[in-house]
Amino acid sequence: MGMRIFVFATFVFWCGCSYALPGRWIAPDYAGREPNYPPKPLFWYTVDNSPIVYRTEISVDGPISAALFQVAVRGYCYVFVDNKLAFEWRPPARTQSEKRVLNVDLTEALNPGRHVLWVSAPGDGFAMTGKIWYVSGSVKELNTNGSWKAKKFPPSTVLELQPFVKLGAKLSDWVQVREVPSEGELQLSEEAVWREFQLREAERLDEAVSRCEWRLELLRHKGIAIEDWRAVGGWGGSYRIHPACRRLCDAGLKQTPALKERIAEFRGIQTEPMRRIGVLMDYAAGLRKEVRALEDLTETASILAILPDRVWALEAAIGIIGGPKKAAWLNQLASVKKALSSPENLTRAKLETLSATVKRVRKDMESAWGAPLNEPNESRFDKLGWIPINSLVESELGDWGIRVNPVTAPWHVNVPRSWRFKTDPNNQGLAEKRATVGYNIDDQWATIRTGDSWESQDITEPNPNYPSDSPYPNAPHGGARPYDGYAWYRTRVHVPEEWRGYDIELVADRAKDWDWAYFNGEQVGHTGPSVPDWEVMERRYKVPASLVRYGAENVIAWRIYNAGGEGFLGNVRLECPSLRRAAVGGLQADVLSTPLFPGTLIVPKSKTLELWGWRERGAEGPSEIFFMGKGGKLREVPLRSISNGASVFTEAQDRMTANWTIIVFEKERPILLVFQKHPSTISVMREEGSISRLKFTFDQPSAHVVAIRLVTKAASGSEIANLVRSGAVRFWSQAALSIPIAYMELSRRDPKNPGRIHHVNVYKYASFKDDWGTKPIRLAPLPSLASRAIEKKFPGLQIHTAVRAVTPVLGGWAAYRVCEGTDRVSYSYPRDRIKRLYGFTSWMFAPSDSGVPGNDRECELIASTGSNS
Repeated sequence: MGMRIFVFATFVFWCGCSYALPGRWIAPDYAGREPNYPPKPLFWYTVDNSPIVYRTEISVDGPISAALFQVAVRGYCYVFVDNKLAFEWRPPARTQSEKRVLNVDLTEALNPGRHVLWVSAPGDGFAMTGKIWYVSGSVKELNTNGSWKAKKFPPSTVLELQPFVKLGAKLSDWVQVREVPSEGELQLSEEAVWREFQLREAERLDEAVSRCEWRLELLRHKGIAIEDWRAVGGWGGSYRIHPACRRLCDAGLKQTPALKERIAEFRGIQTEPMRRIGVLMDYAAGLRKEVRALEDLTETASILAILPDRVWALEAAIGIIGGPKKAAWLNQLASVKKALSSPENLTRAKLETLSATVKRVRKDMESAWGAPLNEPNESRFDKLGWIPINSLVESELGDWGIRVNPVTAPWHVNVPRSWRFKTDPNNQGLAEKRATVGYNIDDQWATIRTGDSWESQDITEPNPNYPSDSPYPNAPHGGARPYDGYAWYRTRVHVPEEWRGYDIELVADRAKDWDWAYFNGEQVGHTGPSVPDWEVMERRYKVPASLVRYGAENVIAWRIYNAGGEGFLGNVRLECPSLRRAAVGGLQADVLSTPLFPGTLIVPKSKTLELWGWRERGAEGPSEIFFMGKGGKLREVPLRSISNGASVFTEAQDRMTANWTIIVFEKERPILLVFQKHPSTISVMREEGSISRLKFTFDQPSAHVVAIRLVTKAASGSEIANLVRSGAVRFWSQAALSIPIAYMELSRRDPKNPGRIHHVNVYKYASFKDDWGTKPIRLAPLPSLASRAIEKKFPGLQIHTAVRAVTPVLGGWAAYRVCEGTDRVSYSYPRDRIKRLYGFTSWMFAPSDSGVPGNDRECELIASTGSNS
């Protein structure tokens, strides 16, 4: 008679240990009727292995402090709770048959209630034993025994989608398990599992704190809130978020260093075994409480940042939707706005209640509109709508090679040592596009370390084509020590936003033997046998700024040819040489660039603003500045003769009669600066004889400055005078006082013509008055894609508001087109006849990928997930 799972509760003191019943080694009992399944083609390969699942159901009787187990197994082991993977182990190929005891922490996976516990393990079985420690002080034991059931599935089965993952599933075609006495029993080592808990709990807590820190940093410095792992906001930068939200972010960021220190202390606690459980439980409980408080603060700050934008967006939409419910909607939103006017009094619970009100209004409005509403700054239903790429309107200050802040990021970044790796014995890697960004199957490659040879990491397959495949047959080749020949490394690395505009360098301390380096798909360097000392020399390859995605992920691929002996790629780093000697410090100004306006809003934190960056990239500095002086006369001040620290302009000697100045460079486009406040002085700073900085001083901090790069290479006084007389400078000096920083797009089928999609964009502005009383101009811009569609004569596109191009083509993309004197723009185009479907995406790399047997199984998998390919 099969034994039942021994599940019982025993009250223990944290200072002691209770005796645990052992886990029995179990394996499927097929009774001579083990099913055999043929291999299954999938994609471009064949799956041979049939997964075997061992299943039971368990009950968790209340909140838990820890759930710790050990598993004995030969080969792989995947532990699932319901349909979620909780633990995985894949042994190295050479140790597949070795019996191992693995520590498994299910603390995060188990919550009160009943669960399906199932394990995917080899057919010769496994053993499992462990305990659940409850907050109440009781303990429950869970062990493998004869009551479990097992089943063998066909190759390539997606186990998580099978019915057995649900409670009470029918198991009529499952088999009983048999105990295997020859494998022995697994006795729980509480010392081992509690040490595992200590490490895993520290990891979990540290990850939670780091996640909060990341979210608070994003919100504080970029105005981006994370909601359900989706980025919301950000177009208006931190400029748009309420000061109370900033204070919350600052308070949370102030807590994180000390909290991380206490987590590190927890990780290192050493006590005698009899006291370990109690000490760890108490310490972990205290840390969890602090982490939950930080998570609550982070969520509060995020809601506080998101909610005002949502209220504004719905108010903007109400003006278009109208209807009999307009007054009721506005009243509900007004109550939310009133509560948000005193944010210091709002808890997370109150903010969630306000959010629920906004969601109800939104749902009601969608019903009246007859189509879903976008979030603020979202164009879900518009293929010509806004996309968050500032370079489309050339609004990124860093792309101009200009900086206003000291450097806060390091000038070099060490690339993590863990890279994807694949041999290339047939030298097909280039044809397969392994160097490109779009090559997205490198997650199926092995993972190895740079700095160590691949032979030392079990890459020892013989290459039948070596050395006949050598790119340099006349160069010396060593004796074969497999693997020899071509191989590829790939990884992804984040390049700091602060490096924007500068060329960078890709550096490897060595490579063995000859190498080709690629950055975002383009070859940036090669070292062959003709290079002196190639065996020991550092690889240093220049990456031009045009190839770099700043503030984003970049792909590095490295092709190596090993000509005998051990092959390897040394440790790799990225460097930004231009910033090596740059000043380091905290942020001196908030900088806001958006895709909605071809300029940058700068808000200095002090009374001074410094512009720099040209010298660091090897460019010539400014040659002249222009401004409107007394009597409304255009003043030109050459800078070459101005000594270090001397003033170009002082308010005591002259007075600007317009809110702008133009900085001229000999070989680059001039920059227009539009001021909110009168500068008291403008001075020049020099280093080694050349101009290194321009310094603007104001009588008070936070004096707004808007920088716009003029679309002309005018360098002479007469050319600047013509530009001023044309009215272009006056136009931008007015437009800069009311900058669009967010938008709400409404989209739906045209009620009068369902064959067309109609879009309306309503804008939110950062507006301010200047000391000159300049009248602002409000611009409603047409999205860059829609502007390009005009230039490319997109079929059926109609613009329903009067727009004009106020720039030539920007960013190599399209002119900046606007409707003046309003906050909205609208357009429509024919509806696509082909429905857009969401779901499974599959790539083909060659014509032979279509129609192969693996596609049949692929289609089955697509159907099983309810997706469309």
